[in-house]
Amino acid sequence: MIGPQGATGPQGAAGPQGLQGLVGPTGPQGPAGMPQIVSAVGAVTSPNNGKWNSNSDNSWHSVPELDVSWTMVNAGPVAISFNLSVPMNGSIVTRLKLFAGATATAVAGTNVVVGNTAYAANVGTYYTTLPAGSHRVILEYRTNSGFLFDPGVDYESSRLQVMSFDQ
Repeated sequence: MIGPQGATGPQGAAGPQGLQGLVGPTGPQGPAGMPQIVSAVGAVTSPNNGKWNSNSDNSWHSVPELDVSWTMVNAGPVAISFNLSVPMNGSIVTRLKLFAGATATAVAGTNVVVGNTAYAANVGTYYTTLPAGSHRVILEYRTNSGFLFDPGVDYESSRLQVMSFDQ
């Protein structure tokens, strides 16, 4: 016959410390210093005083002067921002197009449409990570309305700016 369970005894001494594990691999170097900033603007100092007429065929066209190229030493995050403010009396769609070498790709999710208005202000920002190497981005527009872009007018402007954090 077995009797009742007895009281729990005191805890024994702790065993020796185990061996230290191996050191893991070093992670990639993070960005250091200021980002690289490259910009393009439509300006009155440009050819024809920066003025240009729209193509109203409702096909994609590059916005004159909004073409930025840069080189990244390392892969890293990139912020691309743009604006195009024009007199419309209609509608306009803008989008970014990125070039990897000779291959151009319209950037999904960057289309901005403004329509049925006297003045249009298309603005946007796109965040991504790009590999090391040479890159290029342009701003494109599509409209079925004719207009004259003139950066000498205070409500008309265009800008394309890239900030890359690759150092």
